[in-house]
Amino acid sequence: MEENFRILKPYVRGFPIIVFAMVAAFLFTKKYLNYVTPMYESTAKLKLADINNGVPNSNLLKNLDVFVTGSKISAEIELLKSDILLNKMLEELDFDLEIYRKGKIKTIELYNQSPILIDYTVINDKAYDKLFELTILSENEFSVKAPGSDEFIKGIIGDTLILPNIQLSVSLNNSFLDKKSDFNLLDDYEFQILSRQKLLSTVKRDLDLIPVDKEIPIIRLNYKSANPAKASVLVNTRAEVYIDDYIENKFKAANVTVNFLEDQIESVVKKLSRAENNIQSYRDKKDITNIFQQTETDLRKISQLK
Repeated sequence: MEENFRILKPYVRGFPIIVFAMVAAFLFTKKYLNYVTPMYESTAKLKLADINNGVPNSNLLKNLDVFVTGSKISAEIELLKSDILLNKMLEELDFDLEIYRKGKIKTIELYNQSPILIDYTVINDKAYDKLFELTILSENEFSVKAPGSDEFIKGIIGDTLILPNIQLSVSLNNSFLDKKSDFNLLDDYEFQILSRQKLLSTVKRDLDLIPVDKEIPIIRLNYKSANPAKASVLVNTRAEVYIDDYIENKFKAANVTVNFLEDQIESVVKKLSRAENNIQSYRDKKDITNIFQQTETDLRKISQLK
């Protein structure tokens, strides 16, 4: 018994230290989680068109190549990563302007949750990818500091303010403020206008395209963002743009086929009409009479007379 107590004695003596360390670690972790910026991931699955039959099953011949699946999926992944489709997607989104609420420790992006609205006109490309500091002084007045400047310039809410390289107008988001009546509007903010090149590089960095399986034509779209609404909107819009582009290309191919057939039909009709005219001219020239046709015509006239 004494031997067991001798072994446990150091642990008994250090028990308060262990408890203190555990409590301190718990409080530190809780505090850290309050200030750290979490990353959200949104996922969407995109089913590719049937490789053998196509979407409308309108192919005349089926493709019996069993090795086409993997190459088709890889090709569609590269298409999804292309700048053309990414630019189409970004035109549907409002990711060009980022507004942040500036805190002492943590800065939070206010996507779709901003109490202020900013309309801008870029005069010079130097305004892109730079942080502007903005302070709401009252419901009628604000101040803004341009990048590289040391002084704030005051402006009136709703009026246009001219700064170096940019013109901007700040207004209140009344629909948001009506829902958040206790929201503290008078605060410090930051905003930046992203160039298309930087926006593309950011999307490419955080967008991940993975095939579910080599033999299954399904692609999983993953996007990570510090804002959950951005992550959700981007993957949904990315899938919609891909589907619309696929349908548009199918319609273009169908229109090309229809136009070709219409041209061929029109050409055949012209040739047929020309041949009929030549036959009629030859008959008139040679004084040829179609007895069967003439008899049918005479019988029709007699029937009408009766």
